[in-house]
Amino acid sequence: MAKRIKAIKCPSCGGTKATELRADYYRCDSCGTPFFLDSDDITIHHKHYTASGTNIFTQKNKIIVIGFLAFIIVMIFIFQFGSSPSNDRSYVAPTVAETEETPKEPSKSYEWESEKVTVFKDDKNTPIYIVVGKLDPVEDAIDRKDSLFFGVYDVKTGSQLLFDRFDGSSSDSYPTMKFQRYEDDNLYLTIDKSQIYRFNKQSLRFNSLRKQLETEVPEFKDGIAQVELADPEFDGAAFKVLANDGGKHLYFPMAKRVYDPEKMWDITAKHYAEDLSTTEYSFSRESSEFPKEKIQLIKYKFQHRKGYPRDKHVFSWRKDYGRSGIFTERSPYKKRLITDYSKQRGKITSIEDFTPGRNYFSPSVVVFNDKEVIIRFRPTANPNDKLILQCLDANTAEIKWTLQDLGRIEDMIILDDGYVLLSDNKPIFISTDAKTKVQKPSIPITLTLN
Repeated sequence: MAKRIKAIKCPSCGGTKATELRADYYRCDSCGTPFFLDSDDITIHHKHYTASGTNIFTQKNKIIVIGFLAFIIVMIFIFQFGSSPSNDRSYVAPTVAETEETPKEPSKSYEWESEKVTVFKDDKNTPIYIVVGKLDPVEDAIDRKDSLFFGVYDVKTGSQLLFDRFDGSSSDSYPTMKFQRYEDDNLYLTIDKSQIYRFNKQSLRFNSLRKQLETEVPEFKDGIAQVELADPEFDGAAFKVLANDGGKHLYFPMAKRVYDPEKMWDITAKHYAEDLSTTEYSFSRESSEFPKEKIQLIKYKFQHRKGYPRDKHVFSWRKDYGRSGIFTERSPYKKRLITDYSKQRGKITSIEDFTPGRNYFSPSVVVFNDKEVIIRFRPTANPNDKLILQCLDANTAEIKWTLQDLGRIEDMIILDDGYVLLSDNKPIFISTDAKTKVQKPSIPITLTLN
């Protein structure tokens, strides 16, 4: 059959240059596509393939590649941002930050400064040592703590029961603080005559009373300017309060009563149906009228309503003329340890020389209860003699024990199994027979704050 000559074009790229491989078989010089020709009618057949070293993709290959890349991306995302441990139990390898502890700031040592201390008992009758004050760094003076802190410690074991920042601050570098135990068996604290607190035996913390007083007591509704703790022997268990309106008051927390200080002379002499017989001990004072009379330890009873105003009882040998006026050496009198008038207004019912014949110099009554009386004195008139501490039976006056060289005694409490003495700001536990004295070295104190 005769063949008609026509221009040969690559069926793939349209190129016109081709190389004949054999009869009617060609390969495009441009794209490399092979093709062949039919007789009589030029029909071009061809197929695609990827030649070695040639980067050619079919549509199917493109889909496969794109799918593969998508799979890789998804796997990377899952690996990096998988579900958190809080949502499932999958294990997540800990990071360095999780396995290594964050370095802590080195501990700094502090010492108490401007502190006030006392001894007391908690609700379980455990003897405790209480410190309130500021902290002074041992090494770095710049790091001084201006806030007030408090610590509570077990006297017998020396263990720290509580240490915390005080709920109240003092702007003064040397705050004025005062502790006072009252006959309501509570411990009170004033700071700079502006704040007043009551110690909580259960929580071992100090509870502020100022807002409560300003809210509940009508006389203090305009606010409190100053507050102090009264001497329990002179005024009773009371707060001396100066209100913002200028009013001066005596507030008795146990009775929840407010009294005018200027009227206390008459109030303390009043007799009440609720008065009970109360026993106390006091040393007589040196007498100017009878200088040869020895100082005596007096045991006396008087009528008193607990938690209410009371009179101060003073014993000293004097001349009792039975009336007021001007007297001469010829005026008749009676020698009295306390005048009939003072005895009557003090509601005193009996007086007793508790230890007749014994000598006391520079004496004081430290503490007492219904079983024991603890006194301190010098045994001779020599001012260089050391003071001794002595325990007497409250019923027989028998000497139970005597101790010497105990330093400056600030306070003391009686326990069921002994005593706690506060000497030179340090607590000392003393056994019942006074043969054992224990002072824990960890009290008082170098603090370490982290």
